[in-house]
Amino acid sequence: MAELTRIATLGLDDPTIQVHPSARRLRLRSNATGLWAVSKCDEVPRLPERLERLQKLLVWRQGTNSRFRMLGPDEALALGLAMQGISFAKVREALVACGPLDNTTACATLPAKLG
Repeated sequence: MAELTRIATLGLDDPTIQVHPSARRLRLRSNATGLWAVSKCDEVPRLPERLERLQKLLVWRQGTNSRFRMLGPDEALALGLAMQGISFAKVREALVACGPLDNTTACATLPAKLG
C-alpha cells in the first residue's frame, strides 16, 4: 500500500495499466497446476482432484512458451480491474477499500462500483 500511495503522488494523469494482449486470467478448482509442475519434473502425476479453494492464475506467452503463476487475492483483484480498463487510481482505491483481502466476498462488487 505504501508503494501504491508513493506512485500516486508522482503527478501522473491517472494512467491506466496496459496488460499484454497474451495475458489471460484463469480460475481453477482442480490441481491442474500441480499436475503440470509434476509433469515438467518427469515425476509420476497424481490423479486430478477438485480443490476446495479456487486458484486464480495469470497465464501469458513468452516467446513460444506458455507461462503461468498463481495470483494472491490482491493481485487478482488489481489485475482484473486493470484488464477492464479501470484507471490506476481506481485500482489503488479498490485495494485500499478492501484492506487485507481475507474476505474476497466484500470486494466482489467493486468492479461495478468503480467502472
